[in-house]
Amino acid sequence: MKKSIDLSKLSNYEYYSQNLLYIQSGEGLIPFNFKERHVQVKINEEWKEFRKRRLPVTLIILKARRHGVSTYIQSRMFQECHLKSHRQAITIAADDEGCSYIHNMSHTFYEFLPEQLKPMVKYKSSDRLVFDMPRTELTKRGGIPIGLKSSMRTVACNNRAGLGTGNHFIHFSEYAFYRDAESVRKSVIPTVFNVPDTSVIIESTANGMVGAGEAFYDEWKLAKEGKSIFKPLFYSWLEHEDYTRVFYDKREKESLLDTIDAEEKELIERYGATYEQLNWRRFQIKFLGEGVSQGDYLKGDLENFHEQYPVSDDEAFIVSGNRVFDRLVLKQYKENCKPSTWRGEVEGDRFAQDSYGNLKIWEMPAKGEIYVIPIDPSSGEPGATDFGCIEVLRVMSVKKTGLLATQCAEWHGRIGAETLGQIAVTLGIKYNNAILAPEVFGYGHAVLARIQALDYWNIFKRRVIDSIEKVSKTKLGWKTDPATKPSLLTYGRYIIKKKYVDIKSESLVDEMMIFVRDSSGVGASAYGRGKDDRVMTFLIGLKVIEQEYGEKGVEGGGVLMPSPEGKPLMGHDPLTYDSFWEKRAKGKYKNWMDL
Repeated sequence: MKKSIDLSKLSNYEYYSQNLLYIQSGEGLIPFNFKERHVQVKINEEWKEFRKRRLPVTLIILKARRHGVSTYIQSRMFQECHLKSHRQAITIAADDEGCSYIHNMSHTFYEFLPEQLKPMVKYKSSDRLVFDMPRTELTKRGGIPIGLKSSMRTVACNNRAGLGTGNHFIHFSEYAFYRDAESVRKSVIPTVFNVPDTSVIIESTANGMVGAGEAFYDEWKLAKEGKSIFKPLFYSWLEHEDYTRVFYDKREKESLLDTIDAEEKELIERYGATYEQLNWRRFQIKFLGEGVSQGDYLKGDLENFHEQYPVSDDEAFIVSGNRVFDRLVLKQYKENCKPSTWRGEVEGDRFAQDSYGNLKIWEMPAKGEIYVIPIDPSSGEPGATDFGCIEVLRVMSVKKTGLLATQCAEWHGRIGAETLGQIAVTLGIKYNNAILAPEVFGYGHAVLARIQALDYWNIFKRRVIDSIEKVSKTKLGWKTDPATKPSLLTYGRYIIKKKYVDIKSESLVDEMMIFVRDSSGVGASAYGRGKDDRVMTFLIGLKVIEQEYGEKGVEGGGVLMPSPEGKPLMGHDPLTYDSFWEKRAKGKYKNWMDL
């Protein structure tokens, strides 16, 4: 029996999709009813709002697996190309398999249209569906073209996709997994027509903050900050109707209730997760299993779950490897980060406000306070990819306030070493003649020379053992080397874990998220192509505070005071501290400089 179709309602997406379209599901071929999926309903509401305002639909969607986001987008594009002439749609998939999977949706939509509503098809291949009059039909009709001349294309990602052709609808599918996402985006987006009824959608599961997934992460951050044309939408695994698992019996449920961990407790209290959802989560974590290779590391089953089934956008962007800092602690830090109260540049001896400036300030200088300012220079050379960084830390007292220090300001950008030295001096003077602690390795000597040339007196002194005279000497600045870096990492990790420092910069926390130990377990750096300029500068600042004031903060006083941190670290696992702490406790070392 043929279904009765009201032709006057075909332009209404709700009517069109539920009455004309079919999809392949786990149950076989079924009518497409987007209203049965919470996430599809939410995207539809956003889509309608753009159309109501007569704006191109521009969305960036971060989601858990199998929410049906691609299905919804393809159905929207298909409706437009089916009902309107001269409409061009292109979908870029991450690989050939994804290309085939997505394009088959369009073929299914077409094959199961009512016969009386099927447009003529000129081409139908594994990557193209062209609604137009076939050549043979055109000949029969005496050369009079009456086809729609609309098309849907699906291609695997490459930097030539879409070049040379205009498009009304663009769908970037699983964008975080593109081989060269930035080149693809730059070549395809200019092809979209600048008219209201167009759409450009970027959607993906997360794939880390660096490497292949970096372009998606960067675009997501820009959208979240309101600096992009794309509106950010995030959909958690908790919003999926099928991600729930009934208990086999009462005993199974009691077992879960007796073993709920801290993360599961947060899912219940903060996100409203049900016990059945937690039961599915545990099953899925075990199902994912360990041993999924990424780079030189193996991703654990829980990490896999966080990335593919996130409960928040922060959780989605994880990184593989042996992290220096605890992920859950960093998550809490990030939730407490705040926008800077002032932003600008340092020009000579003054601050100049600039909404795009490299200097962010959360706390202005306060009378009577003591500050430490670590500096990590960039090369400043043309084409260099490294950044210079300056952190401003106010020294506090753990005993009195529970904090060793609080972050007051952060300068981050590419600039020559001498200019960076000038900026550091200006900040030092403004912040009560703070202790300046330049990293002297590499280009740091030029920074130190500039600071000295400007007659700045309060410079951190490190103690070293002269290799020839075998006597202790002091030298200006901090130097990170194989002898000092393990202690730098251990102390910083301990302070972060104990939450003895107040971090204001979200960018700093992001760098900490991708800061991982190397294969030897001794050193550490940013994962993949990520940056760690802020992290290293911040860690130097913490260590200088410990050396100058100890954990008691400003009450401690004195240079190179022995650290009180050794004893608490004794119980830590071997990957989180170095042997220096143990040997100092036994009297072998009196200070980390004795290494």
